[in-house]
Amino acid sequence: MKNLDDDITEELIKLKFSQYGLVISVKIMKRDDGTSKGFGFVSFQNPESAKRAKESMNGMLLGNSPLMILK
Repeated sequence: MKNLDDDITEELIKLKFSQYGLVISVKIMKRDDGTSKGFGFVSFQNPESAKRAKESMNGMLLGNSPLMILK
């Protein structure tokens, strides 16, 4: 996913995405100074959960920006 606001946390992403299935991991990519690069990854236990999350969450506002989900 990309287009993440700087203040979005991995905990918030896990909370939002877990409504679609068991989230195995969440990772927001960070710069050396600890600030967000604006993109990250969510891994689900099964592919069907990932597909549902992608269909539902793509374009949804998460913070002030619409979430963009790739792949």
